Amino acid sequence: MRRYYPPGQGMGPVQTDGVRRIGIAEWRLLWRNDRTEWLREIRDRPKRFDPWNWQRALRIWRNDVPRVHSLSEGDLPLEGVPMLVKDLYDVPGEPTTCGSAVLLSGDGPEAPAASAAGPLIDRMVRAGASVTGRTQMNEFAYGLDGRNRFTGNCPHPFADRRISGGSSSGSAWAVAAGIVPVALGTDTGGSIRLPAALCGIYGVRLGWSGERLGGVFPLAASMDTVGWFTQSIEDMETVLDVVLPEAQPPGTPEHPWRVAAIVPPGIDLTSEMTAIWEDVKRRMTQVGMVLSEETAPDFLGDPAVDAYNVIGSSEAWAVHKKWIEQYGDLYDPIVRGLIERGKHWSEERREGAHATRERIRRYADELFERYDAVMLPATVIPSPTVDEADGDFRAQTLRLNTLGSLAQLPALSLPIHLDAVRSGGVQILVSPTREDSLSRFLSVWRELV
Repeated sequence: MRRYYPPGQGMGPVQTDGVRRIGIAEWRLLWRNDRTEWLREIRDRPKRFDPWNWQRALRIWRNDVPRVHSLSEGDLPLEGVPMLVKDLYDVPGEPTTCGSAVLLSGDGPEAPAASAAGPLIDRMVRAGASVTGRTQMNEFAYGLDGRNRFTGNCPHPFADRRISGGSSSGSAWAVAAGIVPVALGTDTGGSIRLPAALCGIYGVRLGWSGERLGGVFPLAASMDTVGWFTQSIEDMETVLDVVLPEAQPPGTPEHPWRVAAIVPPGIDLTSEMTAIWEDVKRRMTQVGMVLSEETAPDFLGDPAVDAYNVIGSSEAWAVHKKWIEQYGDLYDPIVRGLIERGKHWSEERREGAHATRERIRRYADELFERYDAVMLPATVIPSPTVDEADGDFRAQTLRLNTLGSLAQLPALSLPIHLDAVRSGGVQILVSPTREDSLSRFLSVWRELV
């Protein structure tokens, strides 16, 4: 197992057409030492890619002076760091359009300009970050493949015939391609965890919080979570320190990490993903973690996927009901169909879904009484092609993600590279009361990779 793109020093390794990944530390130095070159670097980065590619990943890239923190100069941890946001985060002074023709075409309701940013963007801007644009996504965040009939499909950053994952596809593409070191996404059913694994970068979804979701257009409000992507462990640690300042600094825990390894029912890992899974488990024991194989209960299979679909579509229908009644023809038919399921479930089906969710929450609580973290594969196949990302791929992806989604758990998505293009990975779930352990786990993971 190897990390294909080591963090290195200076400007980082060349990715494509002279574009080099620049980490948070390097952007801060550039901001401090040469503002002219800093601005030139920001303006020119998308131009180094084929427009067919980057315009399907980025909806807006600001060629004027980017938004820079207006606070007094100081030793801010993200000063001069360019940041992209998924197109369902509110940014002051501009509309949020969610990658949809409903809001982008001019034939639907006008998307109002936001008057304020939500708490996640606000905290990062106060730490010095510059919002440089918006990224493309699956329409209204309903999808796991990066496809969008209206804006164009967002491909894998290094192979057009492979998918980037979704729904936070453009954010993952931009970080993996080296345009920015950090980009915000959201995760409901795996929309950060999956793209991070497929694009070979690091991703985090924070635990569910109604306050954190301020200024974020909802998909399924009880499962939506905020998060972001970075290109390296170092950058992920930096952003975690900014967003979770109350967390304890990384250090040696009182006992070795106790990790439960789980594969839900109905999961069929490819031979390459099986090799990744087995190698990660072996290396975890080599760095001193205590790993235990847990047999997943049956309700983590089809019952969990059914609960996710019933609850998710019901909540989505509550958001979109009036728009679909007035502007239904503007929706992608697939997305509209997924949402409209929400109006047809029987009361018995809804009650059953919520009962399954409660069983999963209790199961998660029991796991965290015995373990510090739970590990699952992040994908069943490394960086699949467009043809491989079929209905079965979606169903299996949901099986991998419903434990975290229905129990509202924080998660890290950690990449494992197979070669210069393809990657898989694992997801690490922790208790909502122990988000501080995300940074602690990364300090141990550094030894593993």
